[in-house]
Amino acid sequence: MFHNIKIKLVGCSFQKPKHKPERGQAIKLKLEPNNPHDHHAIAVYNSYDEKIGYVGTENTVSNGNKSNGCVTNLDIKPLIDFDDDNSYLGIISKFKDYFGFIDITIDIDE
Repeated sequence: MFHNIKIKLVGCSFQKPKHKPERGQAIKLKLEPNNPHDHHAIAVYNSYDEKIGYVGTENTVSNGNKSNGCVTNLDIKPLIDFDDDNSYLGIISKFKDYFGFIDITIDIDE
């Protein structure tokens, strides 16, 4: 059974992927416990294995986005069964790009 999760992708302006994310594209969520800025960091990679950003944190997801159903990296971690290499494959089911931030909805298998 699949479930949709809405996330805000942040840090996009620091990444320089050759391929932009798009609806229907497979993505990989990968835990980065050794990230120097956030040991709960979840990096997001496109289907070309290019890092495109990070799942937003409590500090980067605004209250307006939370009220619209966006979850943070701490919210999403218990919902996903990350595999042995700390990654999870998902699908972008909705996509909105603006001002260097990206809202995506991913389908996860429950």
